Amino acid sequence: LTTGSISMNFGPMRTRVQEQIVWTLLAAMLSGPPSIAADSTSVIAGLARPLPAVTAFRELRFSSMLKEPVVVSGKLEIDAAGNMIRHVELPFVETTTITGDRVSIERDENTRVFSLRRAPELESLLAAFRALVSGDSATLDESFAVSLETGSAAANSAKDWRLDLTPKSPRLAKRIARILVTGVGAEPHCLTLQEPSHGGSVLLLGSLAAAELPKPPSRERLDALCAGG
Repeated sequence: LTTGSISMNFGPMRTRVQEQIVWTLLAAMLSGPPSIAADSTSVIAGLARPLPAVTAFRELRFSSMLKEPVVVSGKLEIDAAGNMIRHVELPFVETTTITGDRVSIERDENTRVFSLRRAPELESLLAAFRALVSGDSATLDESFAVSLETGSAAANSAKDWRLDLTPKSPRLAKRIARILVTGVGAEPHCLTLQEPSHGGSVLLLGSLAAAELPKPPSRERLDALCAGG
């Protein structure tokens, strides 16, 4: 039940890869300060970054079958050729590379390779998030309902914001209920993936990846951490 477990069963592997597509594409593009504006189109346009792009991450994976979340950390990268790479450094070492529709997972000197064509919903997810690389909100709108919420800035502090992505495809919605990107001012803090089964993950980005985790690391406390609380 760990995020890093490698399975011969394609179902568990597909779930892991769909999360890695989300994390790698979004986090690498969010490694620099976005241009926060009053509408989601402007925000998405501001997410585009020159390649290569790399950012540190810490992921907390929640499951109803676990008392505490599984925690992994490392770096997320999109290289100059547009390949997406997820390097897990702790508590184990694993590298996932997505090149075109080819997915390669390397761990303990073993490599597993498969094609995203075996999972059409992942292909559509990948295509949608590639739109973030170029700041193409029109393409993203084809697969997701996108909304933006901004908070009220307190004295001498920056305004908090949240970008909410909800899948339009019923097939994709069976695996991903919504994706939330939260931040304060010009700094994105977290990515939260919510699953229909009430499972999901919280990804802490950049400087927040090294922050001390709340005890216990509940979703409510992580939400407060992500919101700058």
